[in-house]
Amino acid sequence: MTMEIRGIKQIMKNLNALELGLKAENKVIDKSMRPAIKHIRDAIRSKAPVGKSFQGMHNPGELKRGIVTRKKRRHRHRVYILHTFRGQKARTKKGKANILKNDPYYWRFVEYGHFDRSGGKGSKTGKWVPPQKFIRRGFAQSVRPAIKIFRSSFKRLVDVEIARIGRRRAI
Repeated sequence: MTMEIRGIKQIMKNLNALELGLKAENKVIDKSMRPAIKHIRDAIRSKAPVGKSFQGMHNPGELKRGIVTRKKRRHRHRVYILHTFRGQKARTKKGKANILKNDPYYWRFVEYGHFDRSGGKGSKTGKWVPPQKFIRRGFAQSVRPAIKIFRSSFKRLVDVEIARIGRRRAI
């Protein structure tokens, strides 16, 4: 799922016309995006199911805590990513596979549903576990408010930068 904010080129042209400078432009965009992405993250977290501890592997609330945001640079573009983090590798004895602790890898099974084969490996019997669309519901619920948050924050921060540059030029 992606969210595209259209009109960024026009915004950049307007910012360039104000002659804020590249650092100020980036600062305004970054500071405006953070609360919007945080709002989406919080909405998805609120929809995430909290299960019971399963064979001592998964702690209750692990899925919620695993939904995080991160800013990344890709080919001169800033990209905000909303993802589940990978856990830490547990120390194991020689010859055994490394196990990731606190790794909510199972989010995709919860989101899209899965076939539960409780009978063990190679079991022909089982039942379909229906999806709990917590990511899709959280995203759909929060995308419009997130855009409003971005717009209001962006306008406020542009005004602050213009005032700051005006004070600097007056000196």
